Amino acid sequence: MAPEEFIFRSKLPDIPIPTHLPLHSYCFQNLSQFQHRPCLIDGDTGQTFTYAEVDLSARRIAAGLHRLGIRQGDVVMLLLRNCPQFALALLGISHRGAVVTTANPFYTAPELAKQATATKTKLIITQAAYVEKVKSFADSNEVMVMCIDSPQHDGVLEFSRLTNADEREAPGVKINPDDVVALPFSSGTSGLPKGVMISHKNLVTTVAQLVDGENPHQYTHSEDVLLCVLPMFHIYALNSILLCGIRAGAAVLILHKFEITWVLEVIEKYKVTVASFVPPIVLALVKSGEAQRYDLSSIRAVITGAAPLGRDLQEALEARLPHATFGQILIPPSFFFISLFIFGIFFTMNSNKSTHHRIYPNLFFKPISHFNQTLLHVYAFALFFALFNHGYGMTEAGPLTISMAFAKEPTKVKSGACGTVVRNAEMKIVDTETGASLPRNQPGEICIRGTKVMKGYLNDPEATERTIDKEGWLHTGDIGYMDDDDELFIVDRLKELIKYKGFQVAPAELESLLISHPNISDAAVVGMKDEAAGEVPVAFVVRSNGSKITEDEIKQYISQQVVFYKRISKVFFTESIPKAASGKILRKELTAKLNQGLMVMAN
Repeated sequence: MAPEEFIFRSKLPDIPIPTHLPLHSYCFQNLSQFQHRPCLIDGDTGQTFTYAEVDLSARRIAAGLHRLGIRQGDVVMLLLRNCPQFALALLGISHRGAVVTTANPFYTAPELAKQATATKTKLIITQAAYVEKVKSFADSNEVMVMCIDSPQHDGVLEFSRLTNADEREAPGVKINPDDVVALPFSSGTSGLPKGVMISHKNLVTTVAQLVDGENPHQYTHSEDVLLCVLPMFHIYALNSILLCGIRAGAAVLILHKFEITWVLEVIEKYKVTVASFVPPIVLALVKSGEAQRYDLSSIRAVITGAAPLGRDLQEALEARLPHATFGQILIPPSFFFISLFIFGIFFTMNSNKSTHHRIYPNLFFKPISHFNQTLLHVYAFALFFALFNHGYGMTEAGPLTISMAFAKEPTKVKSGACGTVVRNAEMKIVDTETGASLPRNQPGEICIRGTKVMKGYLNDPEATERTIDKEGWLHTGDIGYMDDDDELFIVDRLKELIKYKGFQVAPAELESLLISHPNISDAAVVGMKDEAAGEVPVAFVVRSNGSKITEDEIKQYISQQVVFYKRISKVFFTESIPKAASGKILRKELTAKLNQGLMVMAN
């Protein structure tokens, strides 16, 4: 007799999803209803694009890409901070039947070169500030570079070559729903960053699950103005803010960085109705005396991490926005989401130890001062956990669960819960040893199945097979359980990834760089607990014979090759790296030694 299979589904009814449509057609399926309404608003310049203008621009960009020689299936990299051109290019690339790979502007030149090489990028659309990072690689590999602002280098193309093209020259393209449209990068459950092959059908499904049908989570209406200050290169803002907003017929207000006074000004000016925040933004909003000078009454919905903010901060935010409904989006360990996280938001103390603090990086934030030192330190830590507690998803499958805070009959959010399974999907919890599905209230690995699940990892069938089993279940690498009310709770993770303030750091990537140094014979990287960051990467290094390489030299060697959040925090020199017979690094042993060492130092 076959064992009983425990499969969990949404509390909400499934809906019809037009998965036969390519992404751009799906987004503009209802264009006639709101073609003259604002679609994209540049919060920095005030420039507004109507839905008709965005649709026309996307078709012109498709024609321009064709004239440049971009063919169906070719990859175009978007190396951009938040701007309307990001959205226009994305939709134009979809129209052309090409593929977009989004890149983090913080990445170093070697990191960008790796991503461009892996994806066989044919064109990089960027800004003048980032051309130097890609120009050498592009020149050596016959990759075109295009700037949305003033090109300052020979051979760099102007974005107007796309936007001024004749839309009638766009070739007819037959797009299969299973064709790849997006290639974000994620480290999955372990290993080096990998291209996640997301099809048109995948993205259409993940958007539809949030905004289509008889939707009890209508935090996106056609009359809404959505604030988009979170980075669009990340799949969260791209999917849940930009694409969901466009599908719903809402206006998406795009800001390229966070500055409290400026955000307050645009909220009042454009009457923002839906705001996606993270704890540092909430803290700034609550603590800034500037907030009292602005009319924020238009905000009816706030999406935030909520619980980790603490009761006092939550109540203070509710007092600031008394008419808003508060919901929570949880992005757990597996969300890279950069892969992610996402938000590129970091706290650091000034060297003078005063109450002046900065929020980095400048791409999204400018200095904020006069904050209580203790509060900043606590909430920098809270940011890390905010991404792990209320709403759940991953690059490889989009949102997996949704909060019921916006339901027609709202359900009070349980502390630590991630919500219920999204519609049109299945979830199960499996025993990590036997693979058997588990009933309610028994922890195991979380698995998801449905048309939302990625096609696989780019050029990595082995990693794909480890992640998606023969029955189509995607294994998240996260440990959780379903309670009696079908609410998901996450309790642990299987994956090796280090989570630095929400960003994924793959040990294997740093290890390969360390071992490439001639004075290092072997190395292993693990995460070390850190109050402000959650975890920081530390390295165990075996010197080559006769080598006297120092910790500072190793740190400098790595920092020159990786983005800031992947930098080595500490180096421990050792005689050998513990490994299993298979050669796999025994990270648990290293972590145990590390914890013991920390305990000794603490004592």
